[in-house]
Amino acid sequence: MKSFSFMKNKTILFIISFIIVCLVYHYYHIFQLRPRPIHQWRQTDCLSITRNYYENGMHFFSPEIHNLISDKMASGKTAGECPILYYFIAILWKIFGVHEWIYRFVGLLFVFIGLFSLFKIVDYFMKDTFWAIGLPLLLFTSPIFANYGISFITNVSAICIALAGWWMFLQFYITKKNRVLYFSMLLFAVAGLLKASTLISFILLSAVFIGERIPFLNKKRTYIFKEWKNL
Repeated sequence: MKSFSFMKNKTILFIISFIIVCLVYHYYHIFQLRPRPIHQWRQTDCLSITRNYYENGMHFFSPEIHNLISDKMASGKTAGECPILYYFIAILWKIFGVHEWIYRFVGLLFVFIGLFSLFKIVDYFMKDTFWAIGLPLLLFTSPIFANYGISFITNVSAICIALAGWWMFLQFYITKKNRVLYFSMLLFAVAGLLKASTLISFILLSAVFIGERIPFLNKKRTYIFKEWKNL
């Protein structure tokens, strides 16, 4: 019972620390701002796609920007990363109205999920409250992470979803429950759809899975994916 209480207190301490950093960064003020440098043009592209979804029928496979650069200057159809985040924000706009702070708030939720996942991972391996809280907050001090985490670009959101995927994979390693593994793979897939570079997590785990099945690479016959060791 004491162990549970202490773990609960560590979690509360992390949440309080996260909120304090958000206040220090004046996120409550930034939430009210339009897209700002750096990469202002890219941020407005993201908002443009979201707005077009909201205004023009929610056709998922036809993302558009307001700049008419396609179809001989007749449309703004464009291609980039999978537009699932833009589509999701457009749905929220349908429900709550068009507010850009909603977009920033969703980005902040992803930042919290990612840093909380890192907190849980570090705490599992190091069993030290200082490092468990300190390392995620150290990442949060990165200007790029802090700035783009609540901007309209998907890079930081993708990284945070990948961190959540690693936490779920750690849970699979501990519990050996396949459904947890499937959920972690789903998170890695979503992260990869938002930003292709985050697929490195899935590629790494695929290499481990294959390596475990090659005798000269796995001489000790140790398996992370024990349920599939005979495949």
